[in-house]
Amino acid sequence: MFKSKRKQYKKTIEEYEKKSVIENKYYLLSSDFFKDIVNNNELDDKNLEFFYDICKEWDDYGSIELEVGHMLESLIKNPDYRIGIHRTPSFSSIDAEGNLHSELANDIFENGLINNGDLSSGVINTSVPEPSKTISPINNIMDAVMYFKASYKSSNIGILTAFPVEYLDRELNFNDKYATEIYNTKNNGAYTQYSIKPKYLIGAVYQDHGNCKFFTKNEVLQTNKGKLEVI
Repeated sequence: MFKSKRKQYKKTIEEYEKKSVIENKYYLLSSDFFKDIVNNNELDDKNLEFFYDICKEWDDYGSIELEVGHMLESLIKNPDYRIGIHRTPSFSSIDAEGNLHSELANDIFENGLINNGDLSSGVINTSVPEPSKTISPINNIMDAVMYFKASYKSSNIGILTAFPVEYLDRELNFNDKYATEIYNTKNNGAYTQYSIKPKYLIGAVYQDHGNCKFFTKNEVLQTNKGKLEVI
């Protein structure tokens, strides 16, 4: 007689709940995201196995601290915000005390995140660039884990963002004319530079082969305060 794997995966969830606490690591296989999948009776074993495999693959690659994972879950579930991440390569490092030293992250948190829109492809901005031109949307915890752990164009730094839900849709495109709320602007002659205001930037994640360390905006600014100035 055919026996569903649903019961097996429920045991897996229990095992990973204990494992996450012991190891202080966040696992998708113990997340509410995976629990909802397992409890969805409309999904058959093939669907369940697909989600199990992809969760297991990302859980086995690198690590995210348990507290950070729970913070991400809370942000994503908050109905008042749209969450996203900007990823970029940088000359960043973590010292022996676990502090992030990053001139780039420090500059972004102080002055805003520049959105070049299509400028990088040689097209000069003639209209306000959508935030999605430089930020990837995070609509569930799997998105978050993949963006945190994966490297995009050799990126090792990710800037986590949160915008009021009325400003942007799920793809981080404008719902209406909220550009002045989101951007600071600077006239550079041939084009206008748009920078996402620091108040929408939450923190930075540093990743090395999937091993992630998260720092709040204030932690980055305090660590780099007075150390990156040219005298």
